[in-house]
Amino acid sequence: MALKKSAPRNLTSRSSASRIVFRSIKKLYTLSGVHQKDGLRPTPEDLGLIEKAAIVVEDGKILWVGEERKLKSALKGLSDARVGKYNQKYSQKNSQKSNQKIKYQDVQLNAETVLPGFIDPHTHLIFAGDRRNEFEMRNAGATYQEIASKGGGIRSTVRQTRAATSRQLLDLGQERANRLLRQGVTTVEIKSGYGLTEVDELKILQTARKIKGPRVITTFLGPHAVPEGKTADSYLEEVIRVMLPKARKFADRADMFIESGYFSISQARRYFEAARALGFQITGHADQMTRTGASVELARMKATSVDHCVQISEPDIQELARLSSGTTCVCLPTSDFYLKMKYPPARALIDSGARVALATDFNPGTSPSLDISLVGILARLEMRLSLPEVIAALTFNASRALGLEKDIGALVPGFISDFICLDQPLESLFYDVGYHPVRGVFRGGCDVTPFASQL
Repeated sequence: MALKKSAPRNLTSRSSASRIVFRSIKKLYTLSGVHQKDGLRPTPEDLGLIEKAAIVVEDGKILWVGEERKLKSALKGLSDARVGKYNQKYSQKNSQKSNQKIKYQDVQLNAETVLPGFIDPHTHLIFAGDRRNEFEMRNAGATYQEIASKGGGIRSTVRQTRAATSRQLLDLGQERANRLLRQGVTTVEIKSGYGLTEVDELKILQTARKIKGPRVITTFLGPHAVPEGKTADSYLEEVIRVMLPKARKFADRADMFIESGYFSISQARRYFEAARALGFQITGHADQMTRTGASVELARMKATSVDHCVQISEPDIQELARLSSGTTCVCLPTSDFYLKMKYPPARALIDSGARVALATDFNPGTSPSLDISLVGILARLEMRLSLPEVIAALTFNASRALGLEKDIGALVPGFISDFICLDQPLESLFYDVGYHPVRGVFRGGCDVTPFASQL
């Protein structure tokens, strides 16, 4: 679906009204085939390779993409089309203005490889403190649920986040966002969920909206855990009645942690029905620790994405494939790595016809890593994805998980010109943990690389 008018900000960001020509691209991967196939069963051919390529951008959006040797004729065609539109709009008396030459900004990228900017569709970027002690506890054999029962887990981060000021949270969040941007992430989803009160949840969402550099998509995750002294039902009633309507001003997506000891399927139905009535897109933490059936249930409710999908069954896989026209399965292998648990059956999901995206799940407890290379390597090693499937999962399919597939995730005419430049071939990606050959980051046609390097 296209971005709604109520979205946090214009996706194109700041960009010049004049046209920009990006040239000197040795290999350009447009992902045109992935886009045409709606992200299903990506192949190497779907990456849409163009050698010795160029891109023409206007107002942050792609006008043309192709071989640089065809650029001159392409520019003439685009100029003629612009003059024709001008004459139709302003009539013959303004023809002198219409004959003025269109100004072009010429940018020599001198890039070995260019591809769409990465998209991280699942993070918990805004929080204070850490949970390093829990890392040691898990290594000693404690389970996630056991740690939570002793006051750790989500509630531990909630206490630390509530104690932080908005300024402190913004400084922490901005540093983390810059680290993602330097790796080529041009769009990041940020959830609330570490407040669990009206005031603190809204504080997190408002702070997320102030992040600069990458585009930010905000998600309300009020039902992330049950606050101390409340029952799941009483807290959920407060979330639905009080928090959801106010969060709608600062978020376009609603999420819930559906898990044993947290929130149930029946509670999820109540919550998401209320969220949909307010115009939220819906997504959910589903089938991570135990099989609840939430992945399929949410897909039937037309959730934009279902995230984790670790404990799903073979019938679940087939049903998620059947419902792939509406729902994307977001896999979070770094979290599975830290929790020392099995990985989602991504290979079976893709082969069955489901759409798979990848994300960092960055959070202080179960995935304290912002490393995109680790996400891709785990997907290749542990989930048996091919390199083209990983590229698709971090670009177009990730945009699909956020409902932005008409705007970002591919380099085709009409899309926003978010792209990254590599100084190495595509095959250098997701091979060496911690290695990021990204040397140029562009969002909406604007070079945000200097911003990424400020810290």
